[in-house]
Amino acid sequence: MNAHPIVGDQARPASRERRARGLLGALLAGLVVITVLGLLTTLHELMHVATARLLGIPAVLLSPTSAGVSDQVAATFAPWRLAVAAGVAPLVSTALGLAAWALLLGARPMARAVRAPLTWIAIVGVPYLGAQLVISGSPVRAGGSAGDAAVVAGFLGLSRPMDALVVLVGLVWFPVSALLLAPALRVGPRESASWPRLSDVRLAATRWRRVAGGIAALAAAGFGLFGVASVAAGGGSPLPMLRAVILSGVAAALLTPWRHPVADRAWRTWVGPGLIGLGALFVFGTVANNDYAYFIYLVGSPLLMASLFATGGRAAAPQSPPGNGPSADGHSASVASKVC
Repeated sequence: MNAHPIVGDQARPASRERRARGLLGALLAGLVVITVLGLLTTLHELMHVATARLLGIPAVLLSPTSAGVSDQVAATFAPWRLAVAAGVAPLVSTALGLAAWALLLGARPMARAVRAPLTWIAIVGVPYLGAQLVISGSPVRAGGSAGDAAVVAGFLGLSRPMDALVVLVGLVWFPVSALLLAPALRVGPRESASWPRLSDVRLAATRWRRVAGGIAALAAAGFGLFGVASVAAGGGSPLPMLRAVILSGVAAALLTPWRHPVADRAWRTWVGPGLIGLGALFVFGTVANNDYAYFIYLVGSPLLMASLFATGGRAAAPQSPPGNGPSADGHSASVASKVC
């Protein structure tokens, strides 16, 4: 009797079971992303309210992603008070992200229950400065309904060229933050963080992805420079900068060799669950008309860029559960669940 069909019949349910477990794990990890983002956003807005109240401003939560006062109330307070109330929260959010990043890089291998929340705090907090600076040239209402950095820039009375310079720094901060986050994505269950080498960054093997990724990267640079020039000329729309950030993420997704061991682990551990959580927040933010809709761009793009940078240099093979380990050529057995 030929035993091969029996082996095949047993292998298929086992494969489906592994994929089901992987999907369930990704969904649970996506819930972690939503929870961490929700807590960080709530903390950020409460910092606005607390700082404003300390300065005598009766600020309240206006939505899940904003806090402030009406224009009529804001007009009765000194501009410096409004600027301080707007500026403290972004500094705290950025400081939390950098503190989590420093812990991840400086600590010995830690339990996943500790490492995962710290990594997500870093993934959200480190690029946050760029998200604020790119909209610093936007028009500001007295109640502080624009971005926090725009309120501070309005109080400082920056010239249009200086506004453009701040916006340019914000755009540059996104790839810089991705480079900072790359070591955290290289951390394994039994490994400490290690810096990648940009000279060794791997690119996708297929030509069409390299060409498409290069086009997307050039388009991102073009939109970014156009946005900076528009701010310098007196415009204030953040749309060109937002398009630049989105296209940089698209370029990174196309250029990253997702079968590379480090990129594979980054996808399964951070990028895949992150896109699930950020996608859910995008839907909620779009329906509820709040800033959660923008997180998929402002957090997802640096995360994708960090995955690309993380491929630079040698790394240990990914640590996978029994029965789902890497194949002989170093590729994950679960590549069907990710971008190839």
